[in-house]
Amino acid sequence: NSANANDVITIDSRTYSENLIWPNTNGITLMGSAASVDTVIDGSLVGTVITIDQAVSASIVSVGIQNGLSNAADMGGGGIYLGSAVTFLGLNSVFVSSNVAIQNGGGMYISGSTPVWLQDCVFMTNTANFGGAICGSSNVYAENTIFWSNMANRGGAIYLLGPDITNASNPLTLNFTTVSENYAGRHGAGVFSGAPVYISNSLFVGNVVTNNGNGGGLTISANFTMVDVTFDSNV
Repeated sequence: NSANANDVITIDSRTYSENLIWPNTNGITLMGSAASVDTVIDGSLVGTVITIDQAVSASIVSVGIQNGLSNAADMGGGGIYLGSAVTFLGLNSVFVSSNVAIQNGGGMYISGSTPVWLQDCVFMTNTANFGGAICGSSNVYAENTIFWSNMANRGGAIYLLGPDITNASNPLTLNFTTVSENYAGRHGAGVFSGAPVYISNSLFVGNVVTNNGNGGGLTISANFTMVDVTFDSNV
């Protein structure tokens, strides 16, 4: 079926075994039921769950994204892949879980400088080499979002590093966000960032570097600002 610009596409509450290619239509919103655990897109570990690779803005609301797989050594995004042409992605009440990338971004890979907005989302049990939950070179804003039990060699939950983010004042912003029990083999079990970071009203707890690295909670090699942030039991 075709979609027009700014359409809201509503999908019923069930699990869909799909690997979706987003259409070249601007402003589409993909909306599930009121609870993201009721409307799930399952990649069946045969490919990325949702690929967005056009010059469009896109939104996803109340959808679970799980069991995606990216085998590409130079790309990534088991759950979501964003191409460099994408102009904006908004996720609201999206549950991203159990996705795998051999290289970048088990939950989501952002290949360019796309602004990404996360509201009331959960990223859990995603795995990659860089950025278990999210990897990219982009402006990421997360509010009231949970990153739990993601795993990577660097950036257990989030890995942001690359030339596209050097001119942005705050490429990573976390507000009222919990980063908990994520694991990194080398550095930054919670967050690894080579770009500026702003964190407020957030909690980092129980994040662990497992192989004599550093930064159980954070590894940041750029300017950062923190306001009312709690760190507990990060190793």
